Amino acid sequence: MRYRIIIITALVFSLNILQAIGQNRSFVYPVMPDSLKSVEQRLNYLGLHYWDNFDFKDTLQLSNANISEQGFVNFIDLIPHFTPTTAEQSVHIFASKAFGSQKSKDKFESLIEHYLGNPKSPMRNDKVYLLFLNEMEKSTGFDETEKERIAFKIKTRNKNLPGDNALDFVFTDKNGNQHQLSDYKDRKVILYFYDPDCDNCHRISAWLDKQTIPADYTFLSIYADTRISDSYSLEAMPTIYLLDKGNKVILKDCSPEVLMQVIN
Repeated sequence: MRYRIIIITALVFSLNILQAIGQNRSFVYPVMPDSLKSVEQRLNYLGLHYWDNFDFKDTLQLSNANISEQGFVNFIDLIPHFTPTTAEQSVHIFASKAFGSQKSKDKFESLIEHYLGNPKSPMRNDKVYLLFLNEMEKSTGFDETEKERIAFKIKTRNKNLPGDNALDFVFTDKNGNQHQLSDYKDRKVILYFYDPDCDNCHRISAWLDKQTIPADYTFLSIYADTRISDSYSLEAMPTIYLLDKGNKVILKDCSPEVLMQVIN
C-alpha cells in the first residue's frame, strides 16, 4: 500500500509540473484545490476534472498531438490508479464530451484503438479499454453498425480479464499428449501461446530461455491453433498469460519483460 501511495503521489506531482510548462503548448491540467490534502482526494478530483480545460470543439487543440494525444495518453495511464468508481465516472465524463462532435469522436476513437485496442501497444489494458467500449456502445455519437462492432469487441475483451478464472481448454504438447488447463489448477502457470511460423515467437522464446523462471511456476508452451485462438480471442503471437493457482488470471497478454518483473 505504501508503494502505491508513493507512485500515485509521483503521478499527481508530475501532472502539476506539466501544467506549469507552457499551457498554450501542452495539455492544461486541472488546478487542485488546497482543501484536498490526501493523495486519494486529489487523485479522485483529478479523475473527475481531468478534461475541464480541454475544448473538444477546438480543432486546433484536437489536431495538436502535444495537447490532445499527450493528454489522452496521460489520462489512460492514470485510470488504473483510480478507484473503480472514479475510473468509471472519469471515462463517462470524457465520453460525454469527446463523442459529441464528429471530429472529436474520430480523433479520440482513433486514439482509443491505437493505445488500448492495438495488440502491440505497450499501454494495452483490456479493463481500461472496456470502460471506453462500454461508453461508446451507449453513446448516441455511434450508429448501429458501429455499435455492433463495438459489442463484438466488448464480448471478446471480456474474456480472461485479470482476476477471472481462465477459460479451460484442451491442448496437445510437443510429444502429442493431450492436457487440459484445469489439470494445472494446483500450480502457478505461464501460458505461452505461439505460432510455429511466427518469427517474433522464436525471438521471444529464445529470450525467455535465457531467463530464470522460479521453480514454482509451470511454463506451458502451447501451439495456438484456430480453436484455441478463437476461444481466447488471440490477436497477436506470441500471447503470454500469467495464472495463479486455481487458474486465476494475474496478467493477460503481457510482454515478456513485464512477466519476468512480476514473477521475480
